[in-house]
Amino acid sequence: MTRTAIVLSSVAITAARIMQVTTVIFALLPAVLVLILSFSNESILYFPPRHWGLTLYSEIVSSAEWVHALETSLKVGSCAAAVALLTAAPAAYAIARHQGLLSRVCEYTSLGPLLIPLASYSVGLYFVFLKLHLLGSLPGLVLAHAVLALPITIVVLLAMLRRIPNDYELAAMSLGATRQ
Repeated sequence: MTRTAIVLSSVAITAARIMQVTTVIFALLPAVLVLILSFSNESILYFPPRHWGLTLYSEIVSSAEWVHALETSLKVGSCAAAVALLTAAPAAYAIARHQGLLSRVCEYTSLGPLLIPLASYSVGLYFVFLKLHLLGSLPGLVLAHAVLALPITIVVLLAMLRRIPNDYELAAMSLGATRQ
């Protein structure tokens, strides 16, 4: 490599790192601002806060509405994660262990919820839940969240399963293990 190519290569690497750092900063900035504002004792939000304190946190702990909302969020999140994992694990295993057109079609179809705009998904889900009498119910909320979590769960599991060589599975079967 010539000296010019090496310099251009190092400049490109530096520019890429600057872009990565900038992207991370802009991605985390809203969360940092919300965290800073959460320590304000003001009734109206000012940035930076004029008076610091834990008023908002004490309201969350002492308010029955906030505690109920937190409990509901934890129930929905844990149940949706379980449903997504229990659905995605066999699907990802089948996609990862089979080659061919059908496997690729299933993989790309599983990404559907990521491609559909949330507004369209919400309107469609509303009418489906209306017919199934799931509006405002915990199972409906869990199902809606699980459908949104499913593609990401499949992608993560596929990445993991594709890193495991098929020879390991064959070796385990030679020692008496079954495919299940």
